[in-house]
Amino acid sequence: MQTKPSKTTIFLLTAGCFLSFFVFGFTDNLKGPTLPSMLAELHITYGAGGNIFFGEYLYHLNKSGMSRKLLNPPRNKDKRVN
Repeated sequence: MQTKPSKTTIFLLTAGCFLSFFVFGFTDNLKGPTLPSMLAELHITYGAGGNIFFGEYLYHLNKSGMSRKLLNPPRNKDKRVN
């Protein structure tokens, strides 16, 4: 028997996804103006600066994938009725 997620669980997952999309959009919009100054101030290469933003993209991808797994748990395929 499958149970439904509680309203609190759905609210927390929705809030987490919204926050993830907000952070993703905010940092993506800041990428252009901040990358040159970040590279100059921190004395890092362009590749290292790109890796910092790539890590942010991976975080967003992981966050959205985790919420999908929590909202849609795997179903029991062996449903035998006695």
